[in-house]
Amino acid sequence: MGKVVAFLVVAITHLFSAKGVLIPFYHYPTKEDEEIKRLLELKKRYPLTQIITIINPSNGTFRRIDPNFVKMISTLHKAGITTIGYVHTSYGNRKKEKVILDILRWERYYKKFGIDGIFVDEVNSSIQSLPYYQDLHKVVYDRFNLLALNPGVEVDKSFYSLADIVVSYEADKIPNFCPNKEKSALLLHTQKRLHHSLLDRFVECYDYLYITEQSLANPWERLSSYLDILLAKLQKR
Repeated sequence: MGKVVAFLVVAITHLFSAKGVLIPFYHYPTKEDEEIKRLLELKKRYPLTQIITIINPSNGTFRRIDPNFVKMISTLHKAGITTIGYVHTSYGNRKKEKVILDILRWERYYKKFGIDGIFVDEVNSSIQSLPYYQDLHKVVYDRFNLLALNPGVEVDKSFYSLADIVVSYEADKIPNFCPNKEKSALLLHTQKRLHHSLLDRFVECYDYLYITEQSLANPWERLSSYLDILLAKLQKR
């Protein structure tokens, strides 16, 4: 309870308000996909709220185009939902050339169907790793309009200069800090209840957020049952 109180106190000083939701949509699309249908319905209901979805075929490493993902990306894009492609860096331990190849495959196979940017997962939070991500920054922005980085923890402000979105908290516990930075995002899973007072503070502390009751091993396979509430809250602002 003490952590929650601390979070609320810190949040009061934050002057930003959330711009939209960032959804890790690590979901394999099917022909009559109820998850995609629900997302499209929510976009119609809340057209003024920005929805960004992270698309993740084969953990971001693929060798050929998948017609199911083509349909998914095209459908979401046409509905006004921003789609970005997943790649990972294994906290900076993955060879940069392999990550770049993944980015180039997103461009080659899916950009023409509506992929707007790249989501870089497993980002090393150390300032010493910054040059690695500076190189990825250039590769992405030479080809796409949007870059999101996911260290999952708070990082030096230099990382924020590289991207449009930085996930400063990803976990199953309530954060006890407010990042107080533009571009920050919150990914919170395994939440069996949605506390509305906390939601108000999250909206003040983060530019992008997503909260789900889904839990490990893959809390991102299905859409959050709270998504309607989140979008309604953001559209009112």
